[in-house]
Amino acid sequence: MCDYTQAKEIKVVLSKIADQVAGRLRHHQVQGKVVSVGIDYADAEEAGTSGFGVQMKIDPTNHTDDLSPKKRPHVQPYNSCPDH
Repeated sequence: MCDYTQAKEIKVVLSKIADQVAGRLRHHQVQGKVVSVGIDYADAEEAGTSGFGVQMKIDPTNHTDDLSPKKRPHVQPYNSCPDH
């Protein structure tokens, strides 16, 4: 497992997940209207926390760009990991 600690890395991972989710939504011909992300740490003891989760309502969509962090620049990843 790997902990992503840099905002750039986190945005890349979230963008890939958004692309996968949007593809599944389109495959099933449905749209989502809530984005929910849960973060857990590979080594929770070292990080000092087990993780956290956030969610937000959005306009119904099945488009990758609408689910991607690029669409929501005001939402910044929170970094609670110590620098290595």
